[in-house]
Amino acid sequence: MLQEELWYIRLAEQATLQPETSLLLWRALIQQVEQRLLSGLSLTFPEIGEWRLEEHREYVARTEEGKRWLVPPRLTLGVRPIEERSVTSLSIDLLRDALSESTHVAVGQVATWLRAIPQLWRSLSEEGNQVVWAGLGSFTPIIEGTKLLGYRFLPAESLCASLNKPFSMFVPVELAPSSTTTDLELRELAQLDVLTQIEPIEIRFARTSSGAEEYPASAPEVSSIAEEGTPEAVAPAIVEEEPTLTLLHTEEQTTEEELPIPAQEELPSLDNTLVEEQDTRPRLLVWLLVSLGIVATTILFIYLLSIQPALELKRKTPIIEKPMEHKPAPSAQVVVPERVAQKDTLQPSASVTSPEPAAPVAPSVSASPSSEVVERVRLRPGDRLSRLALKKYGHKAFWVYIYEENRAQLKNPDNIPVGVVITLPSASKYQINANDTNSVNQALVLQRSLYK
Repeated sequence: MLQEELWYIRLAEQATLQPETSLLLWRALIQQVEQRLLSGLSLTFPEIGEWRLEEHREYVARTEEGKRWLVPPRLTLGVRPIEERSVTSLSIDLLRDALSESTHVAVGQVATWLRAIPQLWRSLSEEGNQVVWAGLGSFTPIIEGTKLLGYRFLPAESLCASLNKPFSMFVPVELAPSSTTTDLELRELAQLDVLTQIEPIEIRFARTSSGAEEYPASAPEVSSIAEEGTPEAVAPAIVEEEPTLTLLHTEEQTTEEELPIPAQEELPSLDNTLVEEQDTRPRLLVWLLVSLGIVATTILFIYLLSIQPALELKRKTPIIEKPMEHKPAPSAQVVVPERVAQKDTLQPSASVTSPEPAAPVAPSVSASPSSEVVERVRLRPGDRLSRLALKKYGHKAFWVYIYEENRAQLKNPDNIPVGVVITLPSASKYQINANDTNSVNQALVLQRSLYK
């Protein structure tokens, strides 16, 4: 933590910014680096190297115990020396607009801050100090004598986890002894834990024929050559330094004749990179489709669980039945009310005789003799108010009166609790008559009012 704070403070001093502003810009830079790498771009840090995302295909690992494991693909950070960077690499200096927009810091200040990063890094590395970049990793310089030959970079665990996010859900799977995987590479591993270890990346700076590092010559050396005075002294100096300047690839000291040479060397490597990317895209696409399928299945499962209570409530909702006249039992003789009224209006007459004696008039009967008796019933599994009404009063529509009688015990007529004792009122209390159409219709009207 002390080394991280030291980096913020030294970077703020070199860019003439406040430490809080430097910390804010650094956090925004970490987000930009992760987003650009995951989108397939490569980033170039001047003086340090090129960062890019590397894909490792799935393979079969055999441990010392003899077990075989299917190791899924993964994405890791790859670092290349600055002289081997691709022509499509994006310099971090071009991130100034994005950093300024996300942090609300002036573009000029952001540009100065970005230029200070490689300068401060080289200064600390040449002094032999370890440089720690919070959220990105740490640099350990490789020094021989007083010369900086390169560095060892250890990526941060948080950065590795963010870059491997597309494949983070996959884990190694043990293979059966009888399974065959002839199309996958077989690698020997001591233990499976090696896969989770982060190995440092060693970068060595290229050297010239004289053994010096390949980075631009300093300004005092150029000025000393110019101060020789005579053209005869200047010309030999330029000829001697020409091979070194060609290896440096600097914009200030490269002539028009040297420009085609780097392009011819880089084009073949770019073609090879494109061929490798085209070869790895199908496998990467397959794994991405599998990931999307798993996510879609999970969302569908959660949706079905959420709508299940609504479907159960819909099934429990009673259907309003069309009122029908109750048909009496065949053994009972029922007289239609209109006929009874007609018979009552007839007066006996001596002149009118009936050819045969009239049949006795049978009064209206209820569905159950106990309809006038108040009953107390304990609810059992499978009981419904409509069934109790049909059994006691002769029609299902009269269940609403049972519900009205027991509102204190029954909160929901569609979900009656088991074990509760309810009261079945007498038919005369609510004028219940299964043979009367008006009585049935009145019960249906009350039933509709409950569901509004």
